[in-house]
Amino acid sequence: MISENLSPILSIIVPVYNSSAIIEKLLHEISFHISKINISYEVIIIDDGSIDNTLDSVIEWSAYYSNVYYTGFKSNQGQHKATYYGLLASKGRYCITLDDDLTFSPNEITKLLIKQKKMNADIIYGIAETKSNSLPKIVSRYSKLLFKQFTILNGKGSSFRLINKHALLAHFDGWPSNFFFLDLMLHKITKRIYFVNVASYSSYLKYSRYTLYSKIKIFTQVILYKRNSKHGSSFPAIKSSNLNDRFKKLY
Repeated sequence: MISENLSPILSIIVPVYNSSAIIEKLLHEISFHISKINISYEVIIIDDGSIDNTLDSVIEWSAYYSNVYYTGFKSNQGQHKATYYGLLASKGRYCITLDDDLTFSPNEITKLLIKQKKMNADIIYGIAETKSNSLPKIVSRYSKLLFKQFTILNGKGSSFRLINKHALLAHFDGWPSNFFFLDLMLHKITKRIYFVNVASYSSYLKYSRYTLYSKIKIFTQVILYKRNSKHGSSFPAIKSSNLNDRFKKLY
């Protein structure tokens, strides 16, 4: 267990949704690869309202690791919101956001850390060297459109990120409660953003949990957010105290 007075250097944040089939492998892969780096770390699992036995699997397998913490939502809130809550709950100086299907291996985290140290960056995106085909084509194109139109990335970006929480901490609390396109939020804070090529793999899960509807919902929220920002209005703030810890106290 991590002492309250000794925060880890690295927080690995993994939103999960209907992922019971992969929880054991996910935690093993993280532990195996990060142990080779010789760095203090924690793993924060955010269950995004799964309707299968994902939570049972998380409770069962996290018992084997002293640095794995979990919490979750009663209903599905979306990957970006789940990731944001993980950021609020994390204690690490640097946060890694990682998909639960292991499209990006924890083995690639080292590349993000090396790039951050070299560039003194606030955000590092891991960009897939080859396509993993984990998303349907129409959904993948929709994601690229969001990055291109509403961020500074010109179509580049991914859910595999390193975030320098130590540098950006003051900006985390108080983001809008009904808008969660994480990358746009981050890009309003900093322009110290860099990229590094990483290997990617086919999803270990046999099905995609990403839908066109979820992308359209984000797209609509982005448009409304941009419009309201121009008119000087803002959304209600969300505070870290709202984190739902009904499953387990994080610390």
